[in-house]
Amino acid sequence: MQLLLAGVLLFGADHLVDRADAADAIVVDEDALVRFLQYRHRAFDAPRFRERLDALSGEELAALADEYVEEEALVRKGRALGLDRNDYVARRRLVTQMEYLLEAESGQDAGPITDAEVARYYARHRDTLATGSRYDLRHVYLRQAPGSVGVDVLARLRAGANWRALGDRFAYEREWRDAAEDRLADTFGAEFAEALETLPVGIWSGPVTSKWGAHFVILDERTSGSMPTVELAAPGIRDAIARERVRVAKDRKIAGVLAEYDIVYDDTVRRKSGR
Repeated sequence: MQLLLAGVLLFGADHLVDRADAADAIVVDEDALVRFLQYRHRAFDAPRFRERLDALSGEELAALADEYVEEEALVRKGRALGLDRNDYVARRRLVTQMEYLLEAESGQDAGPITDAEVARYYARHRDTLATGSRYDLRHVYLRQAPGSVGVDVLARLRAGANWRALGDRFAYEREWRDAAEDRLADTFGAEFAEALETLPVGIWSGPVTSKWGAHFVILDERTSGSMPTVELAAPGIRDAIARERVRVAKDRKIAGVLAEYDIVYDDTVRRKSGR
């Protein structure tokens, strides 16, 4: 790998990297390219990207080296011009890079998640782990309060009339299959979703009120919500625990960075903010 990289530099990048001992030299080595790949892909896994680097052909490696050199040169020139101090976009990019770095370090610091941690999470989050009911339904929408028109529409529906030919035009689907309760609540409103729990299956019912108006609804099927077993929920729980670990560790590392500086508030800010 080192011989191949040296060949690339001699062949294609000598106009950019002049002398390794010069103060303004841009050194292109494996470590630099691995870091470059990690930031490019927003993923910090040095061994994986080192393997990817090793797998590159000579031509691909040359292209990657050229990209790195160009970016590094422009970054250095921008910093020399003070753009990272005066350009808020550049400042935010630096912050984002630091956050990625701290997240990667936080993820590497974490140990394995134990079955006991999974069990505790399961016990504490039963409400969020439970799955809501799911529905197959059709509905006929009336923009205005139903009144006598609604009575007629319901009678015609129960008599077998073509439901698609009745009611007003609706902006969303008129037929839903395997629709989750929370999705229906987002579309129609919580009152509509709650009413579905008590509607009979297989018969046109209503009117059921939504945030859009009134609906006559037929439930073709209702599957009640359930609580998954801890075994079924475990993969998602482990992911949630891992994310929370990273968040807590990242916050702790940011606090450590802040502790390196003396934060000075002026009198006005201190009095109003309580800092």
